[in-house]
Amino acid sequence: MRYRDKDIAMPPKKKLSTEEVATLEQWMKMVAPDPRSATGAVAKETKGAEHRGREDILELHPAEKIAPPEVKDAAWPRGNIDRFILAKIEEKGMRPAPDAAPEVLLRRIFYTLTGLPPSAAEVDAFVCETADDKVTRRARTGIPTASASSW
Repeated sequence: MRYRDKDIAMPPKKKLSTEEVATLEQWMKMVAPDPRSATGAVAKETKGAEHRGREDILELHPAEKIAPPEVKDAAWPRGNIDRFILAKIEEKGMRPAPDAAPEVLLRRIFYTLTGLPPSAAEVDAFVCETADDKVTRRARTGIPTASASSW
């Protein structure tokens, strides 16, 4: 709008006057009322794409630090996110499913990241690996080299 960057200048054909830019800035500060309305009211909320005041837009507010909830099964969570998940599970009177076997976890990682199953050698290597963070490390490393060659 102010033509500070020519590649993304809007409108693309000619620069707006100083008055036009000021008018648009004022309109945005008013939370963009509908100019077709005689009263100049803010657009009505509709299903789907709701229009609310800027103060209601989550992305414009700083993130709050929320303490993780207390849970009955303190041994299950591996981190704070797990505490939030477990609290909701316990709230419904349910228990979390047992951990999946290592070969099942690896299969899920491969299908998610590559769309392909792991090779038998990759499954064997993963099952034999003893590191506690093997699932996280495997997911972060992306496509393992043996599978990458089949692309």
